[in-house]
Amino acid sequence: MEKIIDDMVENLQKDFDLNVEDNMFAFLGIEMYKDKNGKLCLQQKGLIDRIIAAVGMDENTNLAKTPAATTCVGADIGGKNRDKQWNYASVVGMVLFLAGN
Repeated sequence: MEKIIDDMVENLQKDFDLNVEDNMFAFLGIEMYKDKNGKLCLQQKGLIDRIIAAVGMDENTNLAKTPAATTCVGADIGGKNRDKQWNYASVVGMVLFLAGN
């Protein structure tokens, strides 16, 4: 497997300005590991931790398998304005990035 990767990098370097990094985790923040069944897994703990910190969660936050209603939520006409200080669009973007990768 190492030979295949080395050959691929060598071929890419012919057409692209490609630098070989020591470790993918340091560059992308992606941890690779094999689970107990030998399945290759990817994990982005750094991004997950950023999302948790951005929304103000900590170890005392109540956990639930489904943290929101499973039905559509209608408009809350006359309800309170959102009082959270975190950037909703940014957090949604990070969650969508995780979901797609």
